[in-house]
Amino acid sequence: MDSGVTRFGRFQYDPARRLLLKDGEPVRLGGRALALLAALLEQPGELVEKARLMDVVWPGLHVDETNLRSQMAALRRALGDGVDGARLIVNIAGRGYAFVAALSAEAPGTGPPPGPAPRLHPLPVRLTPVLGQDATIAHLVEKLRAQRFVTIFGAGGIGKTTIAVAVAEAMAATFPDPPCFVDFGVVTHPSLAVGHVAAALGAASDFGGDLARLAHHLADRRMLLVLDSCEPIIEATAALAEAVLKAAPGVHVLATSRERLRAEGEWVHRLASMEVPPVHAAMPMEEVLRYPAIQLFLDRARAASDLFRPDAAQIAQVAAICRWLEGIPLAIELAATRVAELGLDVLAERLDARFSLLMKGRRTALPRHQTLRATLDWSYGLLSPRHQQVLARLSVFRGSFARDAAVEIGRLGRDDPAETLEILAELADKSLIAPETGAPMPAYRCLDTTRAYMAEKLAEHGETTEVARLHAAHYLALFERAAEVWQRAGGHAERQALGFHIDNLRAALDWAMGRGGDCVTGVGLILAAQPLWEHFALFDEGRSRIQAALQILAAREQAFPREVMLLSGALAAFGNQIAAPDQQAVWTTTLRLAEQLDDTQHRLRALSGLAVCAMGQDLTLCLELARRYRDLAGSRGRLIEIAKGDRLIGYTQHLLGNQAAARAAFEAIPTEILRRHDRHHLGRLNFDEEVLLLSELALVRWLQGQPQQAEAMAAEAVRQALAMDHGTSLFVAVAFAACPIAILQGGLDHAAEARELLFGQLSVHPHWALWATCFRGLEVALRGDARAGLELLRSGIEAMRPGATSLRNGLFRGGEAACLLALGEPNEALAVLDSLLAEFRQRHDRWYEPEFLRLRALARRALGHPAPEVEAELRGSLALAAEQAALAWELRAATSLAAIMQGEGRACEAAALLRPILARFDRQALGPDIQAARALLDQLPAAAPTPPRRPRTKRAPVVT
Repeated sequence: MDSGVTRFGRFQYDPARRLLLKDGEPVRLGGRALALLAALLEQPGELVEKARLMDVVWPGLHVDETNLRSQMAALRRALGDGVDGARLIVNIAGRGYAFVAALSAEAPGTGPPPGPAPRLHPLPVRLTPVLGQDATIAHLVEKLRAQRFVTIFGAGGIGKTTIAVAVAEAMAATFPDPPCFVDFGVVTHPSLAVGHVAAALGAASDFGGDLARLAHHLADRRMLLVLDSCEPIIEATAALAEAVLKAAPGVHVLATSRERLRAEGEWVHRLASMEVPPVHAAMPMEEVLRYPAIQLFLDRARAASDLFRPDAAQIAQVAAICRWLEGIPLAIELAATRVAELGLDVLAERLDARFSLLMKGRRTALPRHQTLRATLDWSYGLLSPRHQQVLARLSVFRGSFARDAAVEIGRLGRDDPAETLEILAELADKSLIAPETGAPMPAYRCLDTTRAYMAEKLAEHGETTEVARLHAAHYLALFERAAEVWQRAGGHAERQALGFHIDNLRAALDWAMGRGGDCVTGVGLILAAQPLWEHFALFDEGRSRIQAALQILAAREQAFPREVMLLSGALAAFGNQIAAPDQQAVWTTTLRLAEQLDDTQHRLRALSGLAVCAMGQDLTLCLELARRYRDLAGSRGRLIEIAKGDRLIGYTQHLLGNQAAARAAFEAIPTEILRRHDRHHLGRLNFDEEVLLLSELALVRWLQGQPQQAEAMAAEAVRQALAMDHGTSLFVAVAFAACPIAILQGGLDHAAEARELLFGQLSVHPHWALWATCFRGLEVALRGDARAGLELLRSGIEAMRPGATSLRNGLFRGGEAACLLALGEPNEALAVLDSLLAEFRQRHDRWYEPEFLRLRALARRALGHPAPEVEAELRGSLALAAEQAALAWELRAATSLAAIMQGEGRACEAAALLRPILARFDRQALGPDIQAARALLDQLPAAAPTPPRRPRTKRAPVVT
C-alpha cells in the first residue's frame, strides 16, 4: 500500500504511525497482529502465504504456526471479523490468508489519492509481445465493457488465447478483483466444468460440481472470467457462462472457442488471420513491415537467431511465406523458428514445394486448418525419425506433463534416458513442445492442435496401444508411490503438486476403462487416485469413475472379487460426503466380499460404514454393528481398531441416552493408542480419532453435570485440530463440541476461538456454513431476538440435504421449538415437538428427549392444559434424565417444575425437589442453568419446617 491512510468499513489504518483506528479511536492491538494487518493490506484481495506472514512478523526466527493462528485470531477479533456476517479476512486452508474487504485510500495531507495497488493476475504469462492486434484488443475491451459476455472464435492456431489474455490484461484495472483464467482445453467431460472453474478460483472444495453454488459464490465479485478453449465441452461452458452472468452482475465473461457458444447474451467476434501484404502489390519495405504477420515472423525469427537481418529482397520472401501460411499466427511462428537452421531461401523453397498443389487456383476455398496441418507436416518432416517417434509418443499426454514422464514414454523402455532428454530439449527449441514454467516440477506442454496431429502419427507408427499402456502404467506407479505422501504428516505442498497430474490421470483412466484397455490397471488407478479426488473435493468425478468401473465388472465379480470389494468400499466412503446411490447396499457388498476373502481391514471398514448408515435409521442396529466391529478387532488383536470400536460404541450409547455407559466406554480408551494412530492420513472425508473422542466425551461430561471440564475438553479438541491443520477434524471439534457446549453454557462467547473459526474459515464450506447459520440463530435467540433466531435456524435447517447429520441435531431442532415458545406461539411449538419426538424415537435417538419433554410441558402450560398434565410431563422429563444419568437435563426439568410449584404455593415441595439435584453439582460449576436454579432456590425455604414438639407429661402412678 501507499504511505497514505487505508480505510475499510469503520476502520482506518495509518502505516506511517503504525496505528489502527475505529471510528477515529485507537484500537488496542499488539505489534505482531498489527504487522499481520499491514502485510495483508499490501496485497488486498490476494492470498498471502503463511511463510510470508511469519517472515514479516517474526523475521529470522523459526516459530510454530500456532503463533500465527493466535495472532491472526487476535487481529480478527479486533476487526470484528465474522460478526453479523462481516467478512474481512479469509483463510485459505493450508496456504495462508487474504484480506477481502473493500478498501479506499487517502494520501497524507492534501495530495491526490494513491492509485490502486498493483495486482498479480492469474493469467498465462506472455513472454513475447502481441503484434499488430492493438485495434482488435481495443475493440474487444470496448465490447466487453458494454456487453459483459464476448466470445472470440476462429480456427485453431489463429491466436484466440493470446488475444484473450491481452484483453484481460488491458481490463485488469477496471475491476477490483483480479481476472481468473480457466483453460477448458484439458477438460474431457461436461461434468468437470464447475470443478475446473472452482479450482481456478482457488475454491475447489466449495461447490461439489453444483453450478448454482458456483454462480452464487461469484454473486458479489467484480471481475473478468476468461474461459479459454471451450470447444471440448461447449454446451456445459455455455450453461456455466449464462448462470454466472445471471447470478453475478459484476462479473464479465470472455470466452475463446473454435465455434460460437450460442449462449444467451453472447456477443461474438470472429478472429481473422493476421493481415499480410497483397500478393501483387509493389510497396516500399517500410510499408511491408507495418503488416502484423510480417512483424510476427520477424520477431520470432530474430528470437531464434539474433543474426537474422533481412534486406528488402528477403522481406519480400517473408511476405510470400506469410501469404502461403494465410496469416495464421501459429503457422507463422512455427515457420519463423526454422530460419536459423535452414535459412530463408531453403525455408521458402520447402514451403512452396509443400503447398503449391494445395494453394494453386483455389486459395479462397482452402480451410485454414488445412494450412496449419500442412505446416505441421512440414515441421514434422524436418525431424529425424527418432525425433518424430518421440514427438508422436508425446501425443498420449493430456495438458501439461512432467519431464520425467515424457522421458519414460518417449524412450519406451529402450533408449538411453539421457538421449530422450536431449531430444525433448530440441523439440522445445523447435516450438513443437513448450516448457511449462508454472509447474511444480520440470514439465512440458504442447498445443491441442499439435497433439491431435501427433496422435495421427503415433497411429501410423502402430504404437498407439503400446504407448497408452505404458502411459497408464506410469501414472499407476506414480499414484501408488504417492500413497506415502498422503500418509505423511504435513506434506501439503507435495499433495497440491499431485494435482498437476490429474489431466493425465484422466487420460490414463479413459484408455484403461475403455474398449481395448486394461481394466485391472484402471481399477488400480481409481483406487490410487481416491485420496487425490478427496483432497481436491472432486467427489462427483471420483464417484462417477468408481461407478463406471463397477458397472464394467458387474458381470465379472467372480473373476475380480477383490477389485469389486475395493471399489465398493471406495464408493461407499464417498457416500459420507455426497449422496452415493444406496450407500448401505454398497457397504453390504463390501462386507460380503471381505468375509469371502477374509480381508479383516475391509470387514472392519464395512462394519463401520454400515454402523454410520444405521445412525440415521436405527441406533439399536448401530450399536449391534459397533459391537461386531469391536469384537472382530479384538479377535484379531487390532489395538487401534479396538479403540475405534469402543469410541463408536460410546458415541452410540450417548445417542441412545445411556450417558454413563457412553462415558465408561470413552474413558476406557487409551488415548496414547489413538495418538500413535495414522492421524497424518487425513483426507477430506475422514477425521482424527482423538479429536472426535474428545469432542464426544466433552458433550457427555456437560450432560453429566461437569460444565467446566466439558468446556476445557472441547477447547483441547479445537487446539489439537488446529495443530494438525485438518479441516474436517477442526469442524468436528468446533461444531460437535465447542459451539454446542458454549450455547448450552449461555452463548458462543464461551468459545470465542471456535466461534471465529465457525463463522470464518469453516463457513467457506457450503455444508458447514449451514451449521454456522444454525449456531448463529441459537446465539441471536439467546441474546433476546427470538424472531431473528428462528428465521436463521429455519433457513439453515431447510437448506440441509435430506439425511444430513445436522438434521439429527437436537440442539438445532429443539432450538426451533424454544424460539416459538419465546415468541408466544405455543401451538406451533407443540406441533414441532410432537413431530420431533416421533422422528427421534423412531430411530431410538433419545439423548435430547428429556429436553424435548420439558419444552413440550412448557408449551402445554402456555396453552392452559391442566396442571397435573403439565407436572406429569415434567416429571417424565426428570425421570428420563435420571435414567440416562444426564444431570444437566435433570436440573433443567427440576428448575422448571420447581418454578411452577412455587407459583402454586408449594415452595417447600419445590425446594425439596431442587435442592438435592443442585447439590450434586460441584460448588465451582457455572452456567445459566445452575445460576437460575440457585437463584430460584434462594427464594425458597431453607428447609421444610418441623412441627413443634409437645412437652411430655409424667403420668401419675396407678394405685390399685
